[in-house]
Formats: sequence, structure tokens, C-alpha cells
Amino acid sequence: SYLQVIALQHGRPRLMKRIPLPHQPLSVAIDSAGTLALTVEREGELSVFGIRGREVTLTRTLAIGTPKSITSAVVITPDDRWALVTFRGEDALGVLPIDDVTLAGMKKEKLLAKARLERMWADRAHLIH
Repeated sequence: SYLQVIALQHGRPRLMKRIPLPHQPLSVAIDSAGTLALTVEREGELSVFGIRGREVTLTRTLAIGTPKSITSAVVITPDDRWALVTFRGEDALGVLPIDDVTLAGMKKEKLLAKARLERMWADRAHLIH
């Protein structure tokens, strides 16, 4: 599996590079500055890419879930502070901080957010029935 980097010149797409990945990327998000890209792979992985001009490099791939998590989409918030990741297998949304200090701790943040959401749901479940 790989991520294809495409250049659009004069309205024509041109393949610039193929970057190997552990699994097939399902979604790509790029920050507003155009310097960071994120992809999610179905197996619970998030890949981080640095963008400098036309050069795109894979920085790291993080396990933010498990294969049962079924990560399927990623977006970056307009303020570039958070990545939102869907975990279809868990019916959950991960809210992950984006910065060099906390990027490696994304799995922990996702699990904490999931636990908070589960507590909120349990507290309100009686209101639904």
C-alpha cells in the first residue's frame, strides 16, 4: 500500500511520488498551512507526513487503535489544533491534539476521550428510554 503524491500543473495531474505505507490509506487531511498531512489506515493507524514545497515525507506511523477500531476518516480542524478521527468499529470519534509534543501520545488521548464519552452516554442513557 502507498500514498500517491500528485502535482497539478496547468490543470494536468502528474504523479510525483509513491510513499509506501503499512496499510491502505482511507482518508487524507492537510493542515491550512500545507505543511502537515495525516492519513488513517483501516487497521487503526495514523500516518503523519511533512510537506515542504513539492516534497512530501512520511514522518511516522502511529497505532491509535486496533484492527477492530476500523479507522476510516480523518479531518483537521480549521484552527489546525486537532485531528478528528472516526473509529467505525467502536462507534467513536477520536479528538487528537496536533503538535510535536503530544502527537506520539495520540492513542492515549483517544482512549481517554472514548472513556469520557462512554461515561457521558451511561449517565444519560436513562433519558433515552
